[in-house]
Amino acid sequence: MTERYFRSKKHRFIFALLKLDGRKRAQALGITLDMYYDSDKAYQWYSEIADEIDPKTCDINGAKEAMERLEYFYARMTQKESK
Repeated sequence: MTERYFRSKKHRFIFALLKLDGRKRAQALGITLDMYYDSDKAYQWYSEIADEIDPKTCDINGAKEAMERLEYFYARMTQKESK
C-alpha cells in the first residue's frame, strides 16, 4: 500500500487497522514475525503507530476504533505463553 493513495500516514494506518485483515493488514502495518518474539521491536512498532493515531490528538474518523485494534494486536504480540 503506497503513501500516494492516502492524505497522511495517519489515514493509512487507520485504513489498514479498520479495513484490512490477515496478511494484507500485517504487510500494510509493517508487522513481522520477529515482533512476536522481541518485545522491544513490538513496542517500537506500536509506539510509532500509536503516536500517529492517538484519538487524543488525531481527529480522523475511526481513530478511536483503530487505536483499540492496535492495542489488541500489540497485546497479542507481547503475551507470553503460560505454562
